[in-house]
Amino acid sequence: VVGVQLSLSGLQLGFTDLQGLNVTRTVTNTTEPSNGNATTSTFAYTTHLDAETSLVQSYTYYASDRAVSSAGVDFTVRGGSVKWSFSLTAATMPSATASVADAQTNGFSLRYRLSDLASSSSSSSLSGPSRITRRRNTPHAGMTTFFVALSDDGVVAQLEVLNAAVIDGTATTLGRIELVFDNVSATNNQSGYFLELDFPPFRKSVVYDPSLGLGVLLGRSSDGSPS
Repeated sequence: VVGVQLSLSGLQLGFTDLQGLNVTRTVTNTTEPSNGNATTSTFAYTTHLDAETSLVQSYTYYASDRAVSSAGVDFTVRGGSVKWSFSLTAATMPSATASVADAQTNGFSLRYRLSDLASSSSSSSLSGPSRITRRRNTPHAGMTTFFVALSDDGVVAQLEVLNAAVIDGTATTLGRIELVFDNVSATNNQSGYFLELDFPPFRKSVVYDPSLGLGVLLGRSSDGSPS
């Protein structure tokens, strides 16, 4: 069994890399009558960049498939996947905080580390960057799926993300979506895989609501994707 965790490695607003922010966690439990009264827990982590700007990340684990829609894309959250949501809300435009105002004008970037994936792929003879295969419009139009070879005998991990976010109420394509291998991370001095997302400028709100189809698959084709 390969355990893969996703953790925020960096939030870049303007020239400011925001780390060490105070975070408040809340847990919401919901019961689904249509799914045998199964209970789903959502963990939300909220931090305030200033008095008027908040950043919220939430994670929900779904044991069974779920049809959802976000940024104009209909897709299925696969059973055993994590539903991740990110939102950034500013009360004013421009913000009184220089780094937030810069993000409103020029956009901003997020960097997430997929912990344990690098060590899990140590049995592959390929180098870190060569283990990554990218497929656009997979499994649906408007989505991107990355595959990472974990071994030479056909075991791969997959990561599914949306290509667009809802910017001020309008679906907008992200400027950059990449899964990269970093030999030495500046934050922990360890190599690893990082999901890097570049968001366009906004006025008051950004919502990114993909399904992180984190999973391990057996068998792959010659291009690295599942066979």
